[in-house]
Amino acid sequence: MSKRILILDCGPGVAQAIAKAHALGYHVVLMSEEETTPTPGGDEVRFGELWVHDAIGQVLDECRIDGILQPFGYASFPVSLAASKLKLKALTQFTAVEMQVRHTGATVMEKRGAPVITLRFAETPVQANEAAREFGLPVWIDADETYSQAPTIRVDEIEDLSLAFSRATRQSLLKNAVVMPVVQGSTFYVDGVMTEGMFRLSGLIGVDTGKPPFRFECGIVASPAVSDRERDEMVRVTKQALAALDCIDGCVHAEVILTHQGPVVLGMFGAPAALRFPADILLLAHGVDTIANALRFAVGESLRMEITRDRGAAISWIPTHSGVVTEIRGIEEARGVPGVEEIVIVAKPGDVMGHVVDCETRNRVGYVLATGENAHDATRAAKRARDLCEIVTRPAYS
Repeated sequence: MSKRILILDCGPGVAQAIAKAHALGYHVVLMSEEETTPTPGGDEVRFGELWVHDAIGQVLDECRIDGILQPFGYASFPVSLAASKLKLKALTQFTAVEMQVRHTGATVMEKRGAPVITLRFAETPVQANEAAREFGLPVWIDADETYSQAPTIRVDEIEDLSLAFSRATRQSLLKNAVVMPVVQGSTFYVDGVMTEGMFRLSGLIGVDTGKPPFRFECGIVASPAVSDRERDEMVRVTKQALAALDCIDGCVHAEVILTHQGPVVLGMFGAPAALRFPADILLLAHGVDTIANALRFAVGESLRMEITRDRGAAISWIPTHSGVVTEIRGIEEARGVPGVEEIVIVAKPGDVMGHVVDCETRNRVGYVLATGENAHDATRAAKRARDLCEIVTRPAYS
């Protein structure tokens, strides 16, 4: 009898997870919010509140589930709580909540000596203002939960702080923010698996965070060009952060900024980085299927961590201007760029587009996926094809 896996319909990587589960021969039970259109592909679909552990637990019990995929999304903590009651494999409740709520996790990591960016919790614009004055401008302000689709916003003038607080908390379930000093350096995701307290690296992902004031992924690449020493240092601080959060088992990734003084941790996440994105670039670059491993972990099967190739893979998201989409140009020419694996255009004529300022608005446009002999070639191909794709708009009120 095939394994029965529960996948919650939240986060960008759900379609990938469903496809991978079917490839592994699992029976997929998909749980979606009421009054939503479920992601296609589930063998069964159940509806309920993904934020409520009792609702998740009911599906786990009624559907005789063998494992539940730890999501990249707001349901991470309730999944851990529901899974623990049925003794299914998942992050512990402590680890899940510390990873999900940014200020509590950072506080624990800092107290236990992990090299983490110092931040301040803010429930109101007044508290955010006080934190900014403590650190000195410029500062970053972000939603308090790590899984928010809101951008990190750079604030250079104190009079802009109130608007930035509003933007940061608009897409936040908790409606709270964190303020931190701006840290100069390159951003990476350190992806791997914890088994019995030991961390095994799946790979590194380099992140293009765009231009201020909005900080979010505009492009990613595997594996980025870093020295062995830099890679080892990023793995070291990731291990320190995981130990501080008492993480024993789970598929995880860290957001790390590599500064001139060394790497510092910006956030920890209880899911593979591939669940943030529409494609698993570590699989294309190295042959390590991080989503398949997360599914195997959930049902108690052996993981496959062997590196079977050494190439580059990159995603570059397509920019656009605000307005009504009138035409989409250059797609066929872009598909002809050597190395391009896939071009996905989400926008269509008639859509009203806003400025691309965060992951949510970014995902409404489209992306290019490319591979190459190395990270440089893959990134160059993705960007070249991206620049050929043009989303033509006119003013919305013309």
